[in-house]
Amino acid sequence: MERLTKDLAIRLLSQGECKSELNCVEKDVDELCKVMDIGKASYMICLEEEAHCSFAITPFRPSSDDTDSNMWCTCPVRMHIARQYKK
Repeated sequence: MERLTKDLAIRLLSQGECKSELNCVEKDVDELCKVMDIGKASYMICLEEEAHCSFAITPFRPSSDDTDSNMWCTCPVRMHIARQYKK
């Protein structure tokens, strides 16, 4: 997989601020946080045991799609990578 460019990451993040300083741009895909795409446009399921990300949120009311996780990933960069590269 090609590396995500910083310009693309900044454009994807136009609606939010990344407290991780875009460290995903420097990582290989295998080092990224784990997510599961459930077909929702605005979030994925965060599969990390402890999410330390400004885009990890706890939903007000867990949906039936949540599997075992109560965290949602709303990071546009991570969602792009998951959907574009199936990673």
